[in-house]
Amino acid sequence: MRRAIDNSYIGPKIKVASELRSLIGQRIFEATTEGDRSLEKAVVVNFLKELRECLHDNQSLGTLLADYETHLKFNNTLGNYYYDTEAGHRLYSNQPEFREQVIDAKVAQLNIDTDLITPMDEIRLQIVLQYYGDIIRGFSNKEHLAPLIKRLDKRFEYLKKVIEVHSDGEITNEKNITIVSLRDVHMQMRKVLPLLLCKKLYNDKKIENDDQKYLNIIVDEAHNILSEDSERESEQWKDYRLETFEEIIKEGRKFGVFLTVASQRPSDISPTIISQLHNYFLHRLINNEDINAVRQTISYLDKVSFDYLPLLPTGTCILAGLLANVPIVIDIGKIEPGKHEPKNKTITLTDKWS
Repeated sequence: MRRAIDNSYIGPKIKVASELRSLIGQRIFEATTEGDRSLEKAVVVNFLKELRECLHDNQSLGTLLADYETHLKFNNTLGNYYYDTEAGHRLYSNQPEFREQVIDAKVAQLNIDTDLITPMDEIRLQIVLQYYGDIIRGFSNKEHLAPLIKRLDKRFEYLKKVIEVHSDGEITNEKNITIVSLRDVHMQMRKVLPLLLCKKLYNDKKIENDDQKYLNIIVDEAHNILSEDSERESEQWKDYRLETFEEIIKEGRKFGVFLTVASQRPSDISPTIISQLHNYFLHRLINNEDINAVRQTISYLDKVSFDYLPLLPTGTCILAGLLANVPIVIDIGKIEPGKHEPKNKTITLTDKWS
């Protein structure tokens, strides 16, 4: 993925129609004349199918795809491709006419409008072109990478729904607070997007190295993002996600980056993250798992405070940490109704009965 996205050869060619056609023709030529003979025989067809999906079902690509599906065949005896023309001639891939008539002439007829290619499409094209270039030339193992390509379709559809790419000049935000809502985001993206966003902000702040400014990242409903148990992702990806936030909370202070987490289920959050917090505002906890998680990771509370957690009334919390020499019970003032109060109250079912 990193090699594909950082490829300085493929990237610029995608933005120019003639260069992109040339690159497509080069891939087809390599597959039919220079490619590893252990490749699947439909590699050219599959390559064009992937390109057509990247380019929004491009009609000219569909025409070329149908042409190759009908006329381009593989000779198992000779171990090469051949093309049966409509006039009844058979052109083999080891003949000079094959590239001229079967590849160059047909690829030149592709009508590709590069203005319709979005930045997300560019990334996907780079991955597809890099992938087929590697497996055709035998640089990569198809069995290892094919599942990744199969997942591209859904992943990019998810990303297109939540990400828009703009230049630096188009993005202006002079406000002190930026809110990123994940309410309507697909479940698989709810863990990916916060990771990408926080990683980018953290790296930028480290490079900036300005001790006159600070960044406070507030993660609400943190058990959805910082959970240690997850069945929707691999162990390696989960470790990377948690390690990123653990690095922010352990090393971020010296770069002016602070992390605030809010959660109703502290037992679901990584114990390393909870143990690195300096101050805790503990509201009522009833679940024994949550109480035990707090007991095992927070060293600022005494037994009386732990016993009081299930009994705390609404709007009351226990403050423990570096801000207070001893744990104290504080009352949080109510938000003015109808003005700033969030819409998070549980509806009264009997009021809805008729």
